[in-house]
Amino acid sequence: MKIAILGNANSIHIKRWAEGLHSRGIEIHLLTCNQSIEQYSPGIHLHKLTPSVPYGYILAVVSLRKLLKRIEPDVLHAHYVSGYGTLAALSGYNNLMMSAWGADVYDFPTKSKAHHWLVKRNLQKAKAIGSTSHCMHKVIKDIEGFLPPIYVTPFGVDTNLFCPSEKDVDSPNKKVSIGTVKLLHKKYGIDTLIKAFALAANRCNNTEVELTIVGSGPEEENLKALSRDLGISNLVQFKGYVENSLVPQILNEFDIYVALSRFDSESFGVAAIEANACSLPVIVSDVSGFKEVVVDGHTGLVVERDNPEDAANAICKLIENECLRAKMGNAGRKHVINDYSWEVSLSKMISVYDELINGK
Repeated sequence: MKIAILGNANSIHIKRWAEGLHSRGIEIHLLTCNQSIEQYSPGIHLHKLTPSVPYGYILAVVSLRKLLKRIEPDVLHAHYVSGYGTLAALSGYNNLMMSAWGADVYDFPTKSKAHHWLVKRNLQKAKAIGSTSHCMHKVIKDIEGFLPPIYVTPFGVDTNLFCPSEKDVDSPNKKVSIGTVKLLHKKYGIDTLIKAFALAANRCNNTEVELTIVGSGPEEENLKALSRDLGISNLVQFKGYVENSLVPQILNEFDIYVALSRFDSESFGVAAIEANACSLPVIVSDVSGFKEVVVDGHTGLVVERDNPEDAANAICKLIENECLRAKMGNAGRKHVINDYSWEVSLSKMISVYDELINGK
């Protein structure tokens, strides 16, 4: 089997798909308009298309067509409907799969009638469509009723990499650590988390707590100022950007993971299932992607988005009940192993490729 992946070579998700499929013995050609800074395994063929993004989404069509004619892949798989999906649609390649990731089908089509038309046209050019979640499957169907088959192909988690480690629970000065790993953008609701943590810290006077925020982004200074204004800057640590390879280690330093995204374009809660895989209980907002992967009251707690009071109540509930934290964390890991393991996700994707190649 020979697959050409069209997408951003610097995306961790693209890298994981390419490396995972390659590990299954599939010949992978990665076609990108981005200048790659990621390192790929020697057996993966990396092709740089010109010009670069954003012009490459349209103007790279000539170089893409030439490359596809030379490679002759069994399937051209474009990741992201609005950018690389446009380039894939313009290529005219017959056996085309297109995967939606979130904002490309939640936000982009709402910008104007022209944006909506472009996404609909791109989707109609595909022979198969991938969706990271069931909730996004419905959003795609709402864009256009007459579309090729839509397959749910979630971003799985490597449960050997994301796994619990031993914690120093006997330390007399052990604080309850609340944490998140996210880009510091408004849409991820880090400000709501800081406000909720401030409320929880004031209520839990008998327990030492700390908040760790891992990630970088345009809201960093505003969030630091918010922590100072709320009088909790001594309890909040901003760690900045960390390499993806260090995320499992970071997660294992937490006792509770919190993700309070604002918008439904958070179409698949990969951060939540990574935390669950490390046996962490999670507190998430009620956006569609989180509600799909978190079992409320079993693997974590779902709270109303943009509601610091609701989030604070959930944080206090888990701070005060160590047994509940352990119970939810253990249930979360079992849930991820059963439904969202990386090997299961790879097998689902390969089965879609098989159907496309065999004309089913």
